[in-house]
Amino acid sequence: MLEDLSTEKNRDVILYLAEVLGHKVNETIWRWEFETLQNTVFTLLKDNGKIIATASMLPIKLNIAEQLFYTCKSETCYLDADYRGKKLYEKLYDFAIKKIVETGSVCVWGFTPAIKAWKRNFQFNVHEGVIKFIEIPINKYSFNKAKKNSNNVANAVIKFIIKNLITQITKLKIKFILSNSVKLVSKDYAKNTDLKEFHNSIYKKHINLVRLEIDDDYLNWRIKKNPTLKYTTKFFYLNEKLVGNVIYTIKADRLMITYLNYENQLILDAIIKYFLEIKDDFTRVYYWGNDTCKINDIIFSTFEKIGGKRKVDNTRNFIYKTFTNENLNVLSDTKNWFINGLWTEGFYM
Repeated sequence: MLEDLSTEKNRDVILYLAEVLGHKVNETIWRWEFETLQNTVFTLLKDNGKIIATASMLPIKLNIAEQLFYTCKSETCYLDADYRGKKLYEKLYDFAIKKIVETGSVCVWGFTPAIKAWKRNFQFNVHEGVIKFIEIPINKYSFNKAKKNSNNVANAVIKFIIKNLITQITKLKIKFILSNSVKLVSKDYAKNTDLKEFHNSIYKKHINLVRLEIDDDYLNWRIKKNPTLKYTTKFFYLNEKLVGNVIYTIKADRLMITYLNYENQLILDAIIKYFLEIKDDFTRVYYWGNDTCKINDIIFSTFEKIGGKRKVDNTRNFIYKTFTNENLNVLSDTKNWFINGLWTEGFYM
């Protein structure tokens, strides 16, 4: 286990992760991901000085049925192909789990495409197909973009016409299918008392929810200091009362909704309409999460009403393992897990 997680002491590890992981890793990202959260665990295996495996645990507070618990998100799981099948990784991972249990974690969770290995080798609870994404076209698709994504001019013209026809149909659906009865005021900031009242009003309807404890420390780390993506946070008020909250980022041609919460369906309709007013270079709005959770299911269903289609994210199946008998009935039901883009580090979301 790395006792010292400082960038200066781990440049060889950073270079290794940059080579083997599917997302960018550099000193800035390492400092943000592994030096910030207290009780972060990073373990690795070496063979004659060569790194052959890594496994890390990021400490994340979860609110489970209105009680706070320390848990860990499983990260940087990798074993060199030449060493697979020798039970080396199982020993490394068991050691990492031992360390997080010592610091009080009651659960470890994460996302993976390799569900069979996690179920068979590590006895994780595996929930395949519950993480989905959905998107809708919302802004004009440029002809230059059509040319860039086509083999010839004729195909570009066809793509340009079809894409923009679908976009216009979506805009009409948003205008006439979603409710017009609520006019919200968007703000960049909200009082802590407003946020507390808003969350209480939402979560009292879902007493068995498993959700992130979205406190100032988590938002400061996950959103404000994120080195890979720039986020925008909006708070929506109705008659001076906070009724909705959204965090999003714009990457390439997509507006990605990282977090979305709302008081009721009318508020949700109004928030989605708000995205039509954003003046930026994006063509699609995208949402990702566990669609078996009721809060998320309503979001997915609303997107479906205006032309979106749910798709399974097979690259990030949800897995978890508990170290306590407390709240087992809550944790075992995936409908209770309010998973959204905030549960990732933002490399893909």
